[in-house]
Amino acid sequence: MKKFLVLGNPIKHSQSPVIHRQFAQQLGLEISYDKAEVPLDDFANFVRTFFAEGGEGLNVTLPFKEQAFALADVVSPSAKAARAANTLKMKNGELHAYNTDGRGMLQDITHRLGWSVRGKRILIVGAGGAVRGILQPLLSASPEEVVIVNRTFEKAQKLAAEFGVYAQPINAIEGSFDMIINATSAGLDGSDIELAATIVTAQTQCYDMLYQVAETPFMAWAKSLGASEMSSGLGMLVEQAALSFNIWHSQSPDTRPVFDTIRQQLNL
Repeated sequence: MKKFLVLGNPIKHSQSPVIHRQFAQQLGLEISYDKAEVPLDDFANFVRTFFAEGGEGLNVTLPFKEQAFALADVVSPSAKAARAANTLKMKNGELHAYNTDGRGMLQDITHRLGWSVRGKRILIVGAGGAVRGILQPLLSASPEEVVIVNRTFEKAQKLAAEFGVYAQPINAIEGSFDMIINATSAGLDGSDIELAATIVTAQTQCYDMLYQVAETPFMAWAKSLGASEMSSGLGMLVEQAALSFNIWHSQSPDTRPVFDTIRQQLNL
């Protein structure tokens, strides 16, 4: 039986085993997929040992995505752009690294939600690794303009320059947006959302990459301002997993029933 793991620290609340087991059952595959909390100083050794003992594939979550990228012999364009990897596969003795996060988000936005990115003015809140992971796929969908804002403006400027998009100070955002993507934990600690109400219109679609609660503070903020549609990142979680699954098995599962099951299990 082919063996897979998801690695992180902490890892207790990962939904990956449930998702991948459901994918496998759907397609009639027998796999072993579990989770492992890896010591912070033992990631590289753990990965090498896993594959040396016949392991088939690894998913990687925080805080190891950058290490996974650095450890690989061959990196996909998406992993190279993100400088991080969430999927590892051994092929012909070489460790291959992939990043399915951005494509997973885009798949969720354009297919499950039916939102269009093409020709839209998009605001991204945050400038960390999560944003780096989604920029290349998002830009491939031909938005009219992408603007990054972050509490530390210099960080937003640096990332925007690297990807050829725009950066604005978070307290001086110009105009309104067709879509706003939140890649921060804004509001989770009870603090206010530091964004001007004027950036939201009745046509604005708001997407929060967080998914741990049914309505995140960002979604509640957007709703209070009359945004047209809101969504958490739960669909992104399932879609990026499906892309990883395809890398390993060369089969594409139906994500909708798995999304529904996970949402019910998490009471979302």
